[in-house]
Amino acid sequence: MHDPFLLLPSPILLFIIKLLSDFPSIHHFTQASPAANGIFEELPFEIMEALINRLPPDVAEIIQAFSESLPKSRPKNSVSESARTQMPEHVYKPSLARRSRYSLPRDFTLSSVKYLLRVACRIHKLATLFFEIYIKRVNAIRPIHLILPTHIFGVDPIVDYSERCTSTPLRTGSASWVEELRVVRALWLLQYDTSLTPQAIDNARRSRTPWVLREMSCIQEFLIDNRLSLCSPHSNQLDPEASSQPACFKIASPPLHSSILADPPTDPSSTAWQQDSEAAKAASPASTFFVNYEQRLAVSPLDNYSWQPFRRLGFDIWDLKRMCTLELMSFSKEVQGGRD
Repeated sequence: MHDPFLLLPSPILLFIIKLLSDFPSIHHFTQASPAANGIFEELPFEIMEALINRLPPDVAEIIQAFSESLPKSRPKNSVSESARTQMPEHVYKPSLARRSRYSLPRDFTLSSVKYLLRVACRIHKLATLFFEIYIKRVNAIRPIHLILPTHIFGVDPIVDYSERCTSTPLRTGSASWVEELRVVRALWLLQYDTSLTPQAIDNARRSRTPWVLREMSCIQEFLIDNRLSLCSPHSNQLDPEASSQPACFKIASPPLHSSILADPPTDPSSTAWQQDSEAAKAASPASTFFVNYEQRLAVSPLDNYSWQPFRRLGFDIWDLKRMCTLELMSFSKEVQGGRD
């Protein structure tokens, strides 16, 4: 098939590629158009950095740290011990000042840039799938009794609860900007850890706050439960979706909102609902809710049951608006995200 983009001057084609809203769009465009692929191979740094610098700093700095751990001019699968064991100082820490611009290492090879693009496509797909599964899952619950702090549990379950109380699954809406950021950030941190030695992973995790680790644990459980995985370090896999995957990975999910690539919301309603950039610097209200509830009653009153399944409802991710829609929190009550 004739490539219509061959008729465009190179500067215009480069301008179009740099305007693409996400990594999968770059991947698919370069796969479909020989002209676009030629521009990408000629100017891979300019194209990738244009998109990376439109990402929230929380994500951009992790991508840069991950890129610095990849092989560059060295032979394939050869990573120096120092690169694998040293943790870059700019790995995500909420208190650190942000860089004005993020860039890829200049000794990167083209294959390393393409590998980074494949990793980014994979993470985008996994984040989309997380919301596809977890929003549907959390919409199906109605544990309204959990909002009552004085509720006393009995040892006998109410066997006719479903007969006396009927409910319709809620529609709590699509993922908000801050929810997308939490998931994408956690996925990139997990991906970054794949390039480190066990000792370096321990060092990196000790530098992270407890709530960041809880977000990572939530995403890790999602990957394990659905038999999904991140890209293996220095994989030669050309297509991020070509490997054998369970059927759930092939869900025709809508892409993540372009909001994840734009400035965070600044309107008063987003601030009130804790959906802005300040909210991303602390634990989600839902995470605080779960932790406080688990501490108040550490052992389930029902034999052979525990609170751990609640983590598979995404409580480490959800914002205040979703929790209020689920009637698990009240907007009239001031909810403070934990900043431990």
